[in-house]
Amino acid sequence: MVARLSHIADVQVGLSKAQRKSMKKIKKQVRKTSPKSDAMSPPRLAWIKAFDKSPAQQRAVHVMPEVLQREANAILAKWDDLKKTKRHKERMRALSLGIAAVQSAILFRGSAVRATNLRCLIFRGDDIQLNMEAESGDIELSIPAALVKNRVHIEAEFDTDARPIIEWYLTHIRPRLIEDHPYGCKLVDSDFLFPSMSADRPLEETTFASHYAVGVEAAGLSMTLHQARQITGYLILSVDPSAIALVAAVLNNSIKVAEAHYAWMDGVKAGREARKLLRQARAQSRQHRLGTQTGEARAA
Repeated sequence: MVARLSHIADVQVGLSKAQRKSMKKIKKQVRKTSPKSDAMSPPRLAWIKAFDKSPAQQRAVHVMPEVLQREANAILAKWDDLKKTKRHKERMRALSLGIAAVQSAILFRGSAVRATNLRCLIFRGDDIQLNMEAESGDIELSIPAALVKNRVHIEAEFDTDARPIIEWYLTHIRPRLIEDHPYGCKLVDSDFLFPSMSADRPLEETTFASHYAVGVEAAGLSMTLHQARQITGYLILSVDPSAIALVAAVLNNSIKVAEAHYAWMDGVKAGREARKLLRQARAQSRQHRLGTQTGEARAA
């Protein structure tokens, strides 16, 4: 916040040489007393450690797109009847589940992009980012560096099981958002994957996050869009603890940041290995003849 305010003061308002020097001193003091920017916050660290201890939560992440798709389809099958009886909340739930299904398919089977980049994805037109090649069946993601927080170009290929979820969303969910919205919102059929009420803007940030929250709860999970990125790094390292460079590449972070965020996994793994060795030592000690080592110990 201090860095941004000082930048606004310098660029928009204008600072003298003495004022700029004073501002630099303030920023230096703030940096010294603030937490390191590459460290994971205590609440997020506690959350990912809890996730590490829950195989059920880990399984739920892997099947989240299909679980949400099935629940949404069950509601869509009654769409017209629900409309006649004015059960708008239930119809809206189907659309939220559909949006969350495609959000999770992109995040976990394509690229763990930041929430802003996910919300602003363009799937057609001259500035296309989510390219679904018709002939090959492949899906490719390409987001220019200028649109990414850390100014690193995002390039990714999707797993094959992501395509059916995205195509289902484009066929059954997105048209209803635009043409038959339960609450009568006039969403525009723009080039954005997640449409809003304006052709030149994506879906509003809090609305986008609220759809994801509905899906997360339905899947039996508890996580934010940002925590989905943390899960991706965790899942990679749970299979190969040495793949820290891959995690950094997938999350578009530096290796230093990735190491800072996931260093705790080394400690947990070391603790588990140590307990395993201690159990082996305890088992081996029971194989000795009774009284032998006890007598030696007393003599000593």
